[in-house]
Amino acid sequence: GSNIANLLVILGLAAVIDGHVRIRHRIALVDLPFLLGSTFLLALVLWDGSVGRVEAVILLSALAVYMHYVLTQTRSDGDGDGEAAATRTGRSGVVRPVLMLLGSALFILAGAEGTVTSAVGIGRTLDIGAEIIAASAVAFGTSLPEVSVTVAAARRGNAEMAVGNVLGSNIFNALAVTGISAATGMLVVPASLIGFAVPIMLVATLLVYFIVMQQEMTKWEGALLLLFYVFFIAELFHWI
Repeated sequence: GSNIANLLVILGLAAVIDGHVRIRHRIALVDLPFLLGSTFLLALVLWDGSVGRVEAVILLSALAVYMHYVLTQTRSDGDGDGEAAATRTGRSGVVRPVLMLLGSALFILAGAEGTVTSAVGIGRTLDIGAEIIAASAVAFGTSLPEVSVTVAAARRGNAEMAVGNVLGSNIFNALAVTGISAATGMLVVPASLIGFAVPIMLVATLLVYFIVMQQEMTKWEGALLLLFYVFFIAELFHWI
C-alpha cells in the first residue's frame, strides 16, 4: 500500500506541481532497474500468501547488493567535490541543518502517526477490514513524510528530488521492511490483497518505469498517476 501511494500520489503531485520534471540519467539507469527488480521480487514472495525466513534472507541479500552499489557509486561520484565542500562548510555549518532535519522529521512523524491512529479507529468503527485500512489509510499515513517533502521540493523547483526519494523508499520498503519483518516471524498475506493490491503495485511500478525512462515527467503524466490512485482506492472500498 505504501509503495502504491509513493508511486502514484507522490510522483503524481511532484509532476503536477512542478509541471515538467527532468530526471537525471543516473536515476533512470541505476535506481529504476532496482525498483523494478525489487518490486517483482516482492510480488513473487508474496504470491503464495506468506513470507518466511527463507524469503527474508533473499530480500535482505538483495538489499545488501543495492546498498553496496549505491555506497560505491556515492563514494566514486563524491571523491573531489565532497572533500572541497566539507572544507568550505566546516562542522559549524553542518550542525544547524542536521538539527533542523531531525526536528522536522520528528514533527512529520508525529503528524503521520496521529493520522494513522485516527484512520484505524474510524475503520474499526465502520467495520472495515484491517487489510483494507492497511492498504489505504495506514499506507497513506506512512507516505505523509514523503508527501510533505515532495510538495516543498516541487515548489522550489527541485521536484527531481522526489523521484529519487520515492525510488529509494520503495526499494527499501520492498526489501528491508518486508525482509526484517519476515525474519522475526512468518508474515501472512490476505488473499484479497494478493488478488488486487499486488497486481496494482506491479502495474503502477511498470507505469512509472516507462515514464521515468524518458528522463522527464509532465503534469499530464502526473495527473494520470493521481487518477490511477483514485481508482485504486475506489476499487479497494468497492465504491465502483
